[in-house]
Amino acid sequence: MATGSIDIHAVCVRELMAPVGGRHGVCDAAGLLALYDRIGVERGVIMPIANAECAPTSQANEEVLRIVAAHPDRFTAFCNLDPRNIYNSPTARMGDVMRHYRAKGCVGVGAVCAKLPITDLRVQNLFRCAEAERMPVALRVDGSEDYGAGLYDPPGLPGLRDALERFPALTFIATGAALWCAISVARMRDEWFRAATGPVKEGALAGLLRAYPNLVCDLSGPWGESAMTRDCDYAARFLTEFRHRVAFGIGAVSPEDVARELPRLPAFLADIRDSGKISPDVFDAVMRGNAKRILGI
Repeated sequence: MATGSIDIHAVCVRELMAPVGGRHGVCDAAGLLALYDRIGVERGVIMPIANAECAPTSQANEEVLRIVAAHPDRFTAFCNLDPRNIYNSPTARMGDVMRHYRAKGCVGVGAVCAKLPITDLRVQNLFRCAEAERMPVALRVDGSEDYGAGLYDPPGLPGLRDALERFPALTFIATGAALWCAISVARMRDEWFRAATGPVKEGALAGLLRAYPNLVCDLSGPWGESAMTRDCDYAARFLTEFRHRVAFGIGAVSPEDVARELPRLPAFLADIRDSGKISPDVFDAVMRGNAKRILGI
């Protein structure tokens, strides 16, 4: 499948969090490593659960650093901050926190999943501090203003476009329903809220990638998988054109879900390589090369 690949967006905990509705939202480290061994993932980049919208409880950066210390050959760490941290201020000194965790080995910030507009001044402050500290930011871009998780941006991603222009030295590693829905022109408003399906008619995402070299697309979650598998021919063209700007990721996986079915994306990407739709060089860049280059792994 994807031997030697890097998961640019890993989520795991030391001990399983409380289940909600009979389901644990996130694997523990042992469970995630067992999944990696089954699908050929060499290393995961753990992004702490910092936002209340994402899970029953939050996760400390220190917990992720302890997981990495226990498995240094398999994991790398991001640190994470909620834009509302440090007194809910749009001038919070988040750079101090970022420097602290960078010294401990964290290679980026995120994934930022707060349910705030991407244009919120507190979000913009986080971007400003990360740019100054030269730490890439991972973010989840969502199409809902009032439920779920992820920074809100309306159709066309104008807020993301503005951030890419305002912070040209900051690398944005983006995923989420709104981000990956923008691979196509949405047929219905509700497509902006979830993983869309059906043939792709090129949307805003390709234009952003062509215009802004600081945007990287993270294939994690159901949204990246859907964006690739909904239209195999377009996916091959997209990956070929943006071979240096797309990175394989899995995102949060439930141990109950993994017990029933493996993620489809690694096998899909291997299949379009084996069929000649994408070259081995494109496959290798997406599956591991871009993560190594962008994060210095």
